[in-house]
Amino acid sequence: MIWQTIPFIVGHYRTSAQAGQNGNAIFAGHVTSETLGNVFINLYKIGLGDEVEIQTNDTIFTYTVTRVKLVLPTDTSVMNPTPDATATLITCAGDWIPDQHQYSRRLIVTAKLMSAKSIK
Repeated sequence: MIWQTIPFIVGHYRTSAQAGQNGNAIFAGHVTSETLGNVFINLYKIGLGDEVEIQTNDTIFTYTVTRVKLVLPTDTSVMNPTPDATATLITCAGDWIPDQHQYSRRLIVTAKLMSAKSIK
């Protein structure tokens, strides 16, 4: 897998689990970009035990953050499948490397599913 992020929205990796399902549901968003958006600009403020809500058309899934870490851009192991319902949030972090047009690290937030609430 490679790092791909859709401009101006939080994107869901189609090959990952759906929100609420067993497995690793992977979501990515830009941190700061004039031309690509900044939907995860405050993701660095999240901490262990914080809640993350992911809303689909009919359900709000509440996850609890279990891990926050920085990885190298070459480390895609955070996208590996998981046996339980997990959400992984990914954005850029670290130093901007102008000649590579990318940041030096990726911020990874891992969260475990705690509850699901129907909204229909």
